[in-house]
Amino acid sequence: MIKYAAFFALSLASAAAAETLDDCRRHKHFGRMTEAKACYTLLTRANTAYLRAEGFWGIGNFKTANEQFKAAVAANKADPNVRVRWGRLFLDNDQPGDAAELFQEALKIKDKYPPALVGLAMVASATFEDKAAEMAKEAASGDPKLVEARELLARLALEDTNPEKAVEEADKALEIAPDALDAM
Repeated sequence: MIKYAAFFALSLASAAAAETLDDCRRHKHFGRMTEAKACYTLLTRANTAYLRAEGFWGIGNFKTANEQFKAAVAANKADPNVRVRWGRLFLDNDQPGDAAELFQEALKIKDKYPPALVGLAMVASATFEDKAAEMAKEAASGDPKLVEARELLARLALEDTNPEKAVEEADKALEIAPDALDAM
């Protein structure tokens, strides 16, 4: 009986450790905050600085997330995604200038990288720059499945009092991801 209890406990621990960053994001997206927090907490103990950064960000420890992103960039100099995600951390913490620098760095690594373009479009939108829609369109054309670009285009159309365009872009986002809450 003790063997089975130990095996069961080990199985549960393995299943919990098998949660991925996408699992954590899904939990958060669907409002399962207890599961999201547990998932992100597991990521804080991951073997890569990038996953630890995402984990600390997910539990709201922005200072440690920032430190882990620094380490992740040092370990992954050629990966534009690490810089984009670090930029998104800054964007989420009302630091658009720092975010924009990281998005630009990502674009130097990979020209026309859609996630970096969406990040720059978000920065431009937050600072009410006209180029926000242009950048979001460029990101959407570079990656037609990039839901965030379509959601941003829908929001920008609403801000420009163009409800028809907003519905069109929101519908495109929902075609890509039927659970795209911002498009709804």
